[in-house]
Amino acid sequence: MKKLISIFLVATVIIGLVILGCSKRNTSTTPVEDTATNTPTVLSGTATNTPTVTRTSTITNTPTNTNTPGGPTATSTNTQSAPAGLIDDCEDGDNTNKWGGYWYTYSDAEGNGGSSWILPPSATFAMTSGGYSSSYAVRVSGQVKAGYNYPFAGVGTQFDANGGCPNCTKKDISSYTGVRFWIKGSLDATLNLHVILPYTGACGTTSCNSLSGYNDFRYTITSSVTSTWQQVQIPFSSFTNQGTWGTPPANIGIVKAAASELQFQIKGPDGYAGAGLNFDVWIDDLELY
Repeated sequence: MKKLISIFLVATVIIGLVILGCSKRNTSTTPVEDTATNTPTVLSGTATNTPTVTRTSTITNTPTNTNTPGGPTATSTNTQSAPAGLIDDCEDGDNTNKWGGYWYTYSDAEGNGGSSWILPPSATFAMTSGGYSSSYAVRVSGQVKAGYNYPFAGVGTQFDANGGCPNCTKKDISSYTGVRFWIKGSLDATLNLHVILPYTGACGTTSCNSLSGYNDFRYTITSSVTSTWQQVQIPFSSFTNQGTWGTPPANIGIVKAAASELQFQIKGPDGYAGAGLNFDVWIDDLELY
């Protein structure tokens, strides 16, 4: 009996020690839950606090890429298209107009025995800085002097690259109503400024032959030449012949159908015998309308 009791007591002690050991092992376990709960906080923060990933606007907002093909178009759109009749806005600074023709100067000293002079000469013609609300304009200056009974000087521009000798190419400008331009400058009191539409044929010695005996259709704009820029608009119907000499065509429509150039002529009084009459004329934005 005593033996059984001893065995029971030993077993009880052993079971108690086992239970106690298990209890101590559970209370000393490493707080894995804390590590687990801290880990998603860091991961979540990493995911939600990475705006450089979610805000890559440099990729979605790359207008330089999407607009590159349209770059030239945008430039062309922002640049005002030239009117169909624009002969020259003078902004290229050289002696060539937008129709391919050339600017030139002339005077009675060339073939007429006169002594009038004009600058710049045709050989070195170029635009002058300071146009009408722009960078460049035509500027001619000089003197109309004695020596030729009908003293003159002037500047002109051709309607075609081959408008002068030896080709004297013509252009039909019948669809246009008139001519307009901006002008300023100064003229001595007895000078007149005419806008002329010459009527010419084949090439002569140095210039296209006049078919009108120089009695060309013209319009006088003397009063429009002041110290400030003014726009002048002249319908071709207002152009008239100079006088009774020569053989002018019956109407200006004939000239418009085979036009080669447009001229601005500074004309002195017939028989002028003085020391010289001064002029300084600026012209810009020349066009047919």
